This record gives sequence, C-alpha cells and structure tokens, in this order.
Amino acid sequence: MKRISVVAMLLATFSMPVFAADTGFYAGGSVGQSGTSLDAATLSKKSDTAFSLLGGYKMSQNLGVEAAYVNFGKVRTAAWSADLSAVAVTAVVAIPVYTDFAFYGKLGFAKTSFGYATGGISVSRTTATYGLGGQFKLDPNLGVRVGWDRYAVGDAIAAPSGNSDLFAVGVVFKF
Repeated sequence: MKRISVVAMLLATFSMPVFAADTGFYAGGSVGQSGTSLDAATLSKKSDTAFSLLGGYKMSQNLGVEAAYVNFGKVRTAAWSADLSAVAVTAVVAIPVYTDFAFYGKLGFAKTSFGYATGGISVSRTTATYGLGGQFKLDPNLGVRVGWDRYAVGDAIAAPSGNSDLFAVGVVFKF
C-alpha cells in the first residue's frame, strides 16, 4: 500500500505541469463481454454480455478520477445462478502516444455484488480493481475506448470467490 501511495504522489507531481485543454468532466458507457472464474465452483455459464456506465474528471492530460457501474451479467452452475455487478472508483493515468491516442491504466476500489437468483441472497465485497486500455479521440469532445478491467467477486463464505474480467468497447463524451 505504501508503494502505491508513493507512485500515486509521483504521478500527480509530474503530471501537474502538463495541464492542458484536455481537462474537465466526462461521461460514457461501454458494452462487451465478461468472463468469470470462481475458485470453488464449476461454472456452466461463465461469460455473458456486460455493460458499464461511467463518469469522471480529468485533472490534467495524464491524471483523472473515474466512477463506474458495471453489470457483468449472469454466471451459472448446475445448482444455482447469480447476477454480478460492481460500483468502482478509480484513479486513471493516461499516457498519450499520439495527438489523438492514449493508453490508460486504472487502479482503485470496487464494491462487487454477487446476487443469487433464488432466495434473494446478495453477497458484497470491497476490494481493489484495476484495468488497462486505449482511447482514441474522434474530436475534442468525443472518444472511443477499448479496455480490460478486473474485479474480485464473492467472499469464499456465502459465495465462491474469484474474478470477473470485463472486455469492452465504449464511448466517452467530454463536457
């Protein structure tokens, strides 16, 4: 945790001089495929169509903060099925490669929800989340993203623990 704090402070310090017109609030959404693996369960359905809605603020060309809601869809075994979702807050570090393209990395926290379809039982877990991707700027206010994010799900007590990955394509609108 100490290393993460030091890295975050260094990134913030070195990105301060890079303030540019590429700052401000943005919102967007994505659609893609989720893939889930659980430690103590054999899944008959481990991938589903997924979507996310997000909003954020870019403090500089290189550093921002983002909040997102993610719906991973359903997972299923022979005995049960569950809906998976998450709410996340992440720091986003962008590395511009060209004028209109940047790679990005995300690191933050997410509260994931594992909701069984029968019985109304829902299990939540708060843990770290991270992701990587690229964003292409179509014009000053519109961008297209391709990314991968990983979320920990379950708690190994009331629900099997594991990971859900999101592979998605989306749009971002700056305002």
